[in-house]
This record gives sequence, C-alpha cells and structure tokens, in this order.
Amino acid sequence: MINLFIIIILSLILGSVANMLIYRLPRELNIVSDRSKCTMCKHQLGFF
Repeated sequence: MINLFIIIILSLILGSVANMLIYRLPRELNIVSDRSKCTMCKHQLGFF
C-alpha cells in the first residue's frame, strides 16, 4: 500500500515537471529560475 502511495506522489511530481517543460520550452522561457505566472495578467503564483 505504501508503494502505491509513493508511485502516485512521484507520478504527480513528474507530470507537473513535464507540463512545465511542455509549456516553457517552445516559448524559450527559463526553466530553472523563473517562477510560475498567470498567463493572462502575469501575476506571480504562490509556491503552494
């Protein structure tokens, strides 16, 4: 049961990173130091 929980958490993390890369790479945005922003108003999003 604990293994399933770990797999789910890791899958969510990898999916989030993949989504970030899919969005940022074609737009030539920095993938390391830039924080996430609203695509409409450019307001910086919180970490949570």
